[in-house]
Amino acid sequence: MTDFYQILIFSSLGFIATVFLIVYFIKKQRNHKDFWIVIVGFSIFGLICFSLVIVYLLDLPKLLKGDLQTESGVCEIVDLGSGGRFGSDNGLQISVNNVTASASRVDFEWLKEGKEKCTIKYLNTTERLIEIEFD
Repeated sequence: MTDFYQILIFSSLGFIATVFLIVYFIKKQRNHKDFWIVIVGFSIFGLICFSLVIVYLLDLPKLLKGDLQTESGVCEIVDLGSGGRFGSDNGLQISVNNVTASASRVDFEWLKEGKEKCTIKYLNTTERLIEIEFD
Protein backbone atom coordinates (compact mmCIF):
# COMPACT_ATOMS: atom_id res chain seq x y z
CA MET A 1 0.00 0.00 0.00
CA THR A 2 2.95 2.33 0.51
CA ASP A 3 3.69 2.26 -3.21
CA PHE A 4 0.12 3.48 -3.87
CA TYR A 5 0.82 6.73 -2.06
CA GLN A 6 4.31 7.05 -3.55
CA ILE A 7 3.01 6.74 -7.10
CA LEU A 8 0.22 9.23 -6.40
CA ILE A 9 2.58 11.80 -4.86
CA PHE A 10 5.39 11.50 -7.42
CA SER A 11 3.07 11.52 -10.43
CA SER A 12 1.33 14.62 -9.02
CA LEU A 13 4.68 16.36 -8.53
CA GLY A 14 5.78 15.29 -12.01
CA PHE A 15 2.62 16.72 -13.55
CA ILE A 16 2.93 20.03 -11.68
CA ALA A 17 6.61 20.40 -12.59
CA THR A 18 5.84 19.58 -16.22
CA VAL A 19 3.13 22.23 -16.42
CA PHE A 20 5.48 24.85 -14.96
CA LEU A 21 8.27 23.91 -17.39
CA ILE A 22 5.97 24.01 -20.41
CA VAL A 23 4.55 27.40 -19.39
CA TYR A 24 8.09 28.73 -18.78
CA PHE A 25 9.30 27.56 -22.19
CA ILE A 26 6.25 28.99 -23.96
CA LYS A 27 6.65 32.39 -22.26
CA LYS A 28 10.44 32.81 -22.16
CA GLN A 29 12.18 30.45 -24.55
CA ARG A 30 10.23 30.56 -27.85
CA ASN A 31 13.41 31.20 -29.85
CA HIS A 32 15.37 28.35 -28.25
CA LYS A 33 16.63 25.86 -30.84
CA ASP A 34 15.07 22.87 -29.03
CA PHE A 35 11.76 24.59 -28.24
CA TRP A 36 9.49 22.06 -29.95
CA ILE A 37 11.43 19.05 -28.67
CA VAL A 38 11.06 20.30 -25.11
CA ILE A 39 7.36 21.09 -25.54
CA VAL A 40 6.50 17.74 -27.14
CA GLY A 41 8.70 15.71 -24.77
CA PHE A 42 7.39 17.33 -21.62
CA SER A 43 3.82 17.18 -22.93
CA ILE A 44 4.08 13.41 -23.32
CA PHE A 45 5.60 13.08 -19.85
CA GLY A 46 2.90 15.38 -18.44
CA LEU A 47 0.12 13.29 -20.01
CA ILE A 48 1.56 10.11 -18.51
CA CYS A 49 1.78 11.74 -15.08
CA PHE A 50 -1.73 13.18 -15.42
CA SER A 51 -3.21 9.79 -16.35
CA LEU A 52 -1.52 8.18 -13.32
CA VAL A 53 -2.88 10.92 -11.05
CA ILE A 54 -6.42 10.44 -12.36
CA VAL A 55 -6.36 6.64 -12.06
CA TYR A 56 -4.95 6.70 -8.55
CA LEU A 57 -7.29 9.49 -7.42
CA LEU A 58 -10.24 7.33 -8.53
CA ASP A 59 -9.15 4.64 -6.07
CA LEU A 60 -8.11 6.94 -3.22
CA PRO A 61 -11.64 7.46 -1.74
CA LYS A 62 -12.24 3.69 -1.88
CA LEU A 63 -8.97 3.07 -0.05
CA LEU A 64 -9.71 5.66 2.63
CA LYS A 65 -13.27 4.35 3.21
CA GLY A 66 -12.17 0.73 3.12
CA ASP A 67 -14.57 0.06 0.23
CA LEU A 68 -12.51 -2.69 -1.38
CA GLN A 69 -13.35 -5.37 -3.93
CA THR A 70 -13.23 -8.92 -2.57
CA GLU A 71 -12.53 -12.17 -4.39
CA SER A 72 -12.25 -15.69 -2.97
CA GLY A 73 -10.93 -18.87 -4.50
CA VAL A 74 -7.66 -20.51 -5.39
CA CYS A 75 -4.93 -17.88 -5.51
CA GLU A 76 -2.05 -18.26 -7.89
CA ILE A 77 0.84 -16.16 -6.64
CA VAL A 78 3.56 -15.38 -9.17
CA ASP A 79 6.83 -13.68 -8.28
CA LEU A 80 7.62 -11.38 -11.19
CA GLY A 81 11.24 -11.36 -10.15
CA SER A 82 13.78 -8.71 -9.59
CA GLY A 83 16.60 -7.89 -11.81
CA GLY A 84 17.32 -5.68 -14.70
CA ARG A 85 20.26 -3.41 -14.93
CA PHE A 86 19.45 -1.51 -11.76
CA GLY A 87 17.92 -4.36 -9.74
CA SER A 88 14.36 -3.11 -10.07
CA ASP A 89 11.69 -4.86 -8.05
CA ASN A 90 8.80 -6.02 -10.21
CA GLY A 91 6.68 -7.27 -7.33
CA LEU A 92 4.07 -10.01 -7.14
CA GLN A 93 1.01 -10.90 -9.17
CA ILE A 94 -1.97 -12.65 -7.56
CA SER A 95 -4.67 -14.24 -9.73
CA VAL A 96 -8.05 -15.42 -8.38
CA ASN A 97 -11.05 -16.34 -10.59
CA ASN A 98 -10.02 -14.22 -13.61
CA VAL A 99 -9.06 -11.29 -11.34
CA THR A 100 -5.42 -10.25 -11.27
CA ALA A 101 -4.01 -7.93 -8.61
CA SER A 102 -0.47 -6.68 -8.23
CA ALA A 103 1.39 -6.34 -4.96
CA SER A 104 4.60 -4.79 -3.78
CA ARG A 105 7.26 -7.02 -2.25
CA VAL A 106 7.79 -4.40 0.45
CA ASP A 107 4.21 -4.72 1.70
CA PHE A 108 3.87 -8.49 1.15
CA GLU A 109 7.39 -9.82 1.66
CA TRP A 110 6.04 -12.93 3.36
CA LEU A 111 4.12 -14.15 0.27
CA LYS A 112 5.60 -17.12 -1.55
CA GLU A 113 4.96 -18.39 -5.06
CA GLY A 114 2.38 -21.11 -5.48
CA LYS A 115 -1.32 -21.92 -5.40
CA GLU A 116 -3.43 -21.81 -2.26
CA LYS A 117 -7.03 -21.07 -1.27
CA CYS A 118 -7.39 -17.46 -0.19
CA THR A 119 -9.46 -14.28 -0.13
CA ILE A 120 -8.05 -11.05 -1.50
CA LYS A 121 -9.12 -7.44 -1.08
CA TYR A 122 -8.00 -5.09 -3.83
CA LEU A 123 -8.66 -1.73 -5.46
CA ASN A 124 -10.62 -2.12 -8.66
CA THR A 125 -9.23 0.65 -10.88
CA THR A 126 -5.52 0.26 -10.13
CA GLU A 127 -5.76 -3.47 -9.36
CA ARG A 128 -3.55 -3.08 -6.29
CA LEU A 129 -3.66 -5.77 -3.62
CA ILE A 130 -4.50 -4.37 -0.20
CA GLU A 131 -5.06 -7.48 1.91
CA ILE A 132 -4.82 -11.25 1.50
CA GLU A 133 -6.11 -13.95 3.87
CA PHE A 134 -5.43 -17.64 3.46
CA ASP A 135 -8.16 -20.16 4.30
